[in-house]
Amino acid sequence: MPSTFLGLSIASSGMATYSAQFNVTAHNVSNARTEGYTKQWVEQTTKCPISTSTSFGMIGTGSQAVAIHSSRDEYYDYKFRKTNATYGYYSTGEYYMKSLEDYVYSNDSKSAGISNSMNSFFNRLTDLITSAGDTTKRTEAMGYADTLATYVNETTRSFEQMQNELNIQINTTVNQINSYADQIASLTKQIATLEVFGNRANDLRDQRALLIDELSSYADIDVLEKPPADGNGLSQYIVYLGGGILVDTNNYNKLELIPSETRANQNDADGLYDLVWSNGTAFDIRNAHLGGQLQALFDIRDGNNGENFKADFTGFNAEENTFTIVANPSNSESAANIAKLNIPATDGVIKVNHLDFKYDSFSVKVAADGTYTYTFNLSDALSEQSQAYLTTSLESAGEDRSVIATIGDSVNYRGIPYYMAQLNEFTRTFSASFNQQQNRGYDMYGNKGVDLFMARDTTSSQQLDMTEFLKNSKDGYYYLNGSKVFTNGSQDEYFESDYGADKGYNLIEKPAGEDEEEEIIIGNIQYKCYQIIDTNDNDKVIEEIYVSEDDSNSIFSFNSLVSADEKASYYNMTAANFSASSDMVKDGKLLAASARDPLGETTGNIDQSGQEEAENLLILASIQSDKTMFKQGNPIEFIQSITTTIGVDSEKMIKSAKNAENINAAVDNRRLSTAGVDEDEEGQMVIEVRNLLNIQYRVVSVMNEVLNKLINEMGL
Repeated sequence: MPSTFLGLSIASSGMATYSAQFNVTAHNVSNARTEGYTKQWVEQTTKCPISTSTSFGMIGTGSQAVAIHSSRDEYYDYKFRKTNATYGYYSTGEYYMKSLEDYVYSNDSKSAGISNSMNSFFNRLTDLITSAGDTTKRTEAMGYADTLATYVNETTRSFEQMQNELNIQINTTVNQINSYADQIASLTKQIATLEVFGNRANDLRDQRALLIDELSSYADIDVLEKPPADGNGLSQYIVYLGGGILVDTNNYNKLELIPSETRANQNDADGLYDLVWSNGTAFDIRNAHLGGQLQALFDIRDGNNGENFKADFTGFNAEENTFTIVANPSNSESAANIAKLNIPATDGVIKVNHLDFKYDSFSVKVAADGTYTYTFNLSDALSEQSQAYLTTSLESAGEDRSVIATIGDSVNYRGIPYYMAQLNEFTRTFSASFNQQQNRGYDMYGNKGVDLFMARDTTSSQQLDMTEFLKNSKDGYYYLNGSKVFTNGSQDEYFESDYGADKGYNLIEKPAGEDEEEEIIIGNIQYKCYQIIDTNDNDKVIEEIYVSEDDSNSIFSFNSLVSADEKASYYNMTAANFSASSDMVKDGKLLAASARDPLGETTGNIDQSGQEEAENLLILASIQSDKTMFKQGNPIEFIQSITTTIGVDSEKMIKSAKNAENINAAVDNRRLSTAGVDEDEEGQMVIEVRNLLNIQYRVVSVMNEVLNKLINEMGL
């Protein structure tokens, strides 16, 4: 027979159960506006029944609250953190790409400053054609050339400034990630302490989950909570970031910033950060799944559109401590084109398979077929292990395969290095084309034209004389300082195919004692000058060509480092040191508007002074519309392609950020529909629980009356 007081006990259990529900509901209501709080609910079950040893079986003993749970949905937590990382990536990219766009465009219009200044420069050249002797107009035109260089310099400085800002932001972001990791590990320790006895620390778990949510904006993370294998002990809580473990239960692994002592690109700022784990493990900043703000910062800071240096490693010289690397234009455009070459002149790193080798400088020889042969001077002596490894790699590759050498990472994003390289290509190609034609003409003093566009030495600020070497896309020939250049012996083939002795022409070495030397040395190559003369016209010089006397049949050579008194190659010109000749800016008479043949005779409708003739100026002005200069078209179109690409990339980021924000908000709303506190719902729950408690109180009151009657009034 059950106890006489069983009903009182049952009512008491109901009071305890619904009191717990009331308290949890009150807790929900009080935290309705608390960020990261998840609605809690009481798990209620019946208490263990008792046997009455009677025909009607067992009697219930009431209810009990066995646990307090949170309404968190792990699936939507996972979805939110993934979409939050995506939004963090695109929102950060949006901000910096818009800044890039602002740097390229002028502040007061949607026309690029470089394009405007170039148009103004060529407009002044065109105006000058009808009055080539007007020194005022000449000076004005040279002033616009200086303005063009200034705009290019300012744009480059803005890019450099942004790269430094991104580097600082990477520092800030990494410190924030480490702070989150510290807090998460600390909370996990507190949670473990409270839950060791079987209770669930819901509020602390909410705080930890909020930190995880915030962390997910900085990088793509994965969270794994592993219960103990045998059911005893504490759960293991792991947070993965970038392929490594950031938090492991009570411990965390910090990310450390390492300022780089080397560069990946020619225009890179000093001290760009790399990352390593505090336990010494490498951190892959190029991990495609890094995600979040951190990946956006690295992409924009280091993005080169996958156009890093790639070429064939062909050998090494242990005694001279050098590498030989060969680049072919058919499969290595960025390494076999001086206009596109973007590797650092010094303090670079060559990666051969999995080994890194730092170099101090390099030299290049260019063959007639466009093959570039690099000789890199290494910083450190090659160890025996490295020599053995490189030898094995070359032998294993055989003749059918090649060993690839790279400089810098391939970052498949158009970031600051990409746009800097584009500006470098513009300044080099445009300057070489303009200077080459300028050198062919004559100034108002009767002298051959000097370079208008030059590179400025970064140490001394002295302007460097340039060596024009480029391939003419129209005829396919390489030109050196305005003249075709050939390997030794191939000049005869050219002469026979284009001229020929049977047609009254002759090929001779340039006689000594004329205005120019018959032999010149550029880089590591000596050249001999030849003349093609018309024997039917008093041996009139039709064309001058250069012939390389290099044993390896190279037609051009240049070094990564040059002194201020050496002639520089266009590799040494960048958008950062691009400048207009200070002499020509001061004296417009140095503009080579006139054209003369190699014998010094005037041509066209000019006087003997050559001051009013403008045939060469006509050609200089036509460079503006030369669509063969770049793949994108003429110089203006090339600059417009840069601004258009930045605009497209910026717009893509804006749209992607908006889409990511909407998706993230939708996932969060769906998550809140389960985990959030609905004030109306909780208000209704308060009333329901109050009514249930009142009923329990009523049961106690009735039981009190019954027991009072039984005990005090029956007189038993």
